[in-house]
Amino acid sequence: MVRSITQLRKAKMSYPWTRTLDVETAAPVDGVIKGIIPAWLEGSLVRNGSGIYQIGETRFNHLFDGLSVIHKFSIKGGRVTYMNKALKSEAYKKDIGANRIVVSEYGTKGFPDPCLTFFGRFMNRFSIPNAGEVTDNCSVNLCYHGDALYAMTETKLLRRVDAESLETLGEIVDVGKYVAVHHNSSSTCFPGWNGVQHGQHPWLQSVLQLC
Repeated sequence: MVRSITQLRKAKMSYPWTRTLDVETAAPVDGVIKGIIPAWLEGSLVRNGSGIYQIGETRFNHLFDGLSVIHKFSIKGGRVTYMNKALKSEAYKKDIGANRIVVSEYGTKGFPDPCLTFFGRFMNRFSIPNAGEVTDNCSVNLCYHGDALYAMTETKLLRRVDAESLETLGEIVDVGKYVAVHHNSSSTCFPGWNGVQHGQHPWLQSVLQLC
C-alpha cells in the first residue's frame, strides 16, 4: 500500500525518541535504585537536546528541530534525582506564544501567519530568514566557562543556563559580535575541552570572557 508523504512524516515522528515534552519536571524526583551507589560518588550530569516536537497543531519535521529541553541527573548520598526544564529561548517564547511553529529550524520552515492572504502564505514558503531570524533554540550541546553554563546550537547564538535550577538566564549571547563566525556552523556547538577540538581555535573562551 502506497502511503502519502504526510503519512510517512507522521509515522517517523511517532518514534519513542520524538515524544514531545508536555509537562516539565521542574523539581527533582527520585530515581529507582537497583544495587548500591558508593557513598563517595557525588555530582551532576546536565545534558540538552530536542524535546518539544508538537506545538498546537504544528509539528517539527526533523529529529534535530524540537525545542530544547535541559535534563539534569544528580547523585548524592546514595540517591539519584532527575529534573528537566525547557530552554526559555526567544524561539520557544515565539512558538509557544503563537501556539504554532513560527521560528524556522534546521529542517522545519516556520508556519506562516494564518491571517496572511493565500498568496502571502504561498510566498512565505520561499522566504529566506535574515540574520535577525536565526534561531537561539540551543539544543545541541552544553559548555561550562568557569561556573557559567551555556547552551549551544549550530548558530552563532548561545544561552546561559543556571546549573542548579535549569532556568534560562539573561539575554542572548551573540558570538558574531566578538569573532567572525558563520551564521550556521558546527564549530559554535562543539568547542571541545579547553576550547579546542577538530583543529578549532580556542575562540569560545575568549568570547565568553568578553560577555
